[in-house]
Amino acid sequence: MVQFSWDALGRRDLLVYPNGTNVTFAYDGDGQLRLVCGSHPGGPSGGIPDVFDFTFHNESVGTDGLIYETTTYSSSVDGSNGCGQNSTMLWVQENTYDTRHQLMSQEQGGSGYAFDYDMSGNRTLYRRYSPVTQDTIWRQSYGYEHTVGAQQIQSNRIAQWRYDDSSTVGRDYIFDSNGGRLA
Repeated sequence: MVQFSWDALGRRDLLVYPNGTNVTFAYDGDGQLRLVCGSHPGGPSGGIPDVFDFTFHNESVGTDGLIYETTTYSSSVDGSNGCGQNSTMLWVQENTYDTRHQLMSQEQGGSGYAFDYDMSGNRTLYRRYSPVTQDTIWRQSYGYEHTVGAQQIQSNRIAQWRYDDSSTVGRDYIFDSNGGRLA
């Protein structure tokens, strides 16, 4: 069972997982989440990095709460954060958003990811690309079905997803008459 605790302002400040991993959260003066630290005291020894030891520093957060830049690093790279011991995890991730605050792109290291949405806000495209050349590496498309009654949408559910370069890799979703997913 995961244990949670909150600070005096009602914000999540600690998660403790059954495997011993602790995740702490720190906020700036405006209440924006700025730092997420993971530590795993029971991890591997002998200098082997533990994936549960990490630091995410939200360096650029807009007044709307959107995270524009996150740096992932360890205390061995920058001891000022006081958490994380995994020196193999070092990257900067930059995010862009549209006017509806939907994530449009992410770039980190040598990879970029782009997203498109329909008018209901459903993600319809997920594309990995090279930030240098902008060439597409792979694409996933998503299809949704909308049930309209009394001039308003009564249901909005995913119907399928596919890799664009392989019609055999993907999934179709089937629902019963009550809207429960069958497959």
